[in-house]
Amino acid sequence: MLVAFLTVELFLQFFGFFYKSMYFPLEQIQKERKINGYPIIFCLGDSFTQGVGTTSHFSYPAQLETIMKPDYPGCKVINLGIGGMNSALVLKKVEESISTYQPEVIIIMVGANNFWNHEGVQYTNSDLQHFVGQMDSFLGSLRTYKLFKIVFLSLSPRADLPQKMYARDEMRSNVLSRVNKRSVDLTLEAEVAVGKGNYRFAQTAFDEAYRQDQDNYFALLMLARLNMDLLSNEDRQRRSNLATEKGMFWQAIQKIKKDEWQKAGYVLIGDFIMMGEKEGNYKELEKLMLYFRNKQDPVFYRPIQIVSKSLETLKKKELQDQMLICDLKEMTKIARKKQIHVVFETYPERWPSNPVNKIIRNVAEQESVTLVDNELFFKDKLDPRSRSKCFVADGHCSAEGYRCIAENTYKVLSGKKIIKKNEGKKVFYK
Repeated sequence: MLVAFLTVELFLQFFGFFYKSMYFPLEQIQKERKINGYPIIFCLGDSFTQGVGTTSHFSYPAQLETIMKPDYPGCKVINLGIGGMNSALVLKKVEESISTYQPEVIIIMVGANNFWNHEGVQYTNSDLQHFVGQMDSFLGSLRTYKLFKIVFLSLSPRADLPQKMYARDEMRSNVLSRVNKRSVDLTLEAEVAVGKGNYRFAQTAFDEAYRQDQDNYFALLMLARLNMDLLSNEDRQRRSNLATEKGMFWQAIQKIKKDEWQKAGYVLIGDFIMMGEKEGNYKELEKLMLYFRNKQDPVFYRPIQIVSKSLETLKKKELQDQMLICDLKEMTKIARKKQIHVVFETYPERWPSNPVNKIIRNVAEQESVTLVDNELFFKDKLDPRSRSKCFVADGHCSAEGYRCIAENTYKVLSGKKIIKKNEGKKVFYK
């Protein structure tokens, strides 16, 4: 067993070294740069930077270089993205790469893997969680362990399918079986619209479905969730609408029948967590816990357990979010010491409101870092049909999606004057 483990580990380590030498030939690029004097852009991140979902030639860094070639014939855009990277590992790569190669610009898109990849994370607490976290971080340096963890995470949700994934379908069937036909038809139309990305029409249809029959709390829940996802990213507008959406959830809670709570509990709690602000999540979940306990009925024991576990998950997520904030700020500090421009990118999303993107936006604003907001671009600039062509089945981008990121990035680089004209030639600010 040990021999097999060591064999697999050595193979993975060798493959990783070979991959880096093949796809990141930085030494050769540095030599050419000294001769030709052209600028270099580094793109750092995870699978969205690497280009998972298409071939390396159609990753967004590769397409960004193609777009820049007519105006910057010698420019090199180097793809340093590696699937599965967390912010701690990207921070380490920033420290190593810019110290040696001094690029003019670094573009960073990271954070989506922080919830599962703890390699390189520094823990400061001294309880059992500290020990577990340190062990996970240490083992994360072993490629066999990391491969096992990815496989385990990809398979483990299937064990909860009856409770979690199918709960919404079961609740939907129960509700639609007893509401009037017009309400059912409108709900079905809204679901089709969501599938096509026509969210505004879906909002209207879900709203009308509930008006037609107020026992259709499924339509009400979907409307509340959809409204929250489509809100503006401006905090002021988001907060002004939050109370309305919470009201919709509580209306739905009052309409759920006692015998439906075992399934509906999973759906409602998941939707509460989707509502946004952490303070609101804590308060609403605690309020929900009190509501269940006051019922004093065994049927609510399981929902109480789910709420309790969700509160623990939120607290853990808060630590992971803090890690991302600290790492992004440290990347910015290191790059600026070297007089290197920093650019943050948000993740493109088929369905808006990625919490990681909110963190990236906030840090960019606090640190005055140039931001390429891909989530907002995909949401506001692309029609539903175009947006659907930008993603593959697992949520990564297609070649078309990465092209949109590249074009959006180039537009921001030009518009924010990270590049300018100098003596008839376009060059990078320094």
